[in-house]
Amino acid sequence: VIGAYYSNSLAVLADAGHLFVHNSSLFIALIASSLAIHFAKTYNDGHQRAELFGGLVNGFLYLAISLIILYEGGERYIHQHEGNELAINSYLMSVIAAIGFLFHGAAAWVLYKGRKDSVNVYAVFLHTFFDLLSTIVTFATSIIIYATGWTVVDSLSSVLISIFVLFTGSKLLYKCIKGLFFNLSLI
Repeated sequence: VIGAYYSNSLAVLADAGHLFVHNSSLFIALIASSLAIHFAKTYNDGHQRAELFGGLVNGFLYLAISLIILYEGGERYIHQHEGNELAINSYLMSVIAAIGFLFHGAAAWVLYKGRKDSVNVYAVFLHTFFDLLSTIVTFATSIIIYATGWTVVDSLSSVLISIFVLFTGSKLLYKCIKGLFFNLSLI
């Protein structure tokens, strides 16, 4: 968030939002997995329900952050077309994106193998994978801004990032709702 403030980039803020949701999903997955272990000892399908409920909370976080980013991206796009362009520090954007790429890439690689065993590990993997994609988009955006001075691409890239997040959240919510209400053998 500090990097987004100093770079004046909505794409970096979208990345920071991703990171917030990602860290929240790790905490939620930890709680859901702990509850799943407890419920597995007590109830037949309690562990599945706890995992799916944790995934459901993560899915709603995805939707919330994507809607916030979409709104902010639209607002900034409108203001830029009214002549209110913001100075964006493309160098700082690229540095933040490069560091994010290294961390998200390493995390996605580690989580890739366990994604099929648990809906919560799957949720964390999706968070990490789309965080990785968003850092690539942010890096490309910083290069475009540096080369062309076209700052509107920052707003457009933040909207693209939020569409990634919206897609992921919708897919996760669908899987969890279907598992909770229709078919527990889905996970």
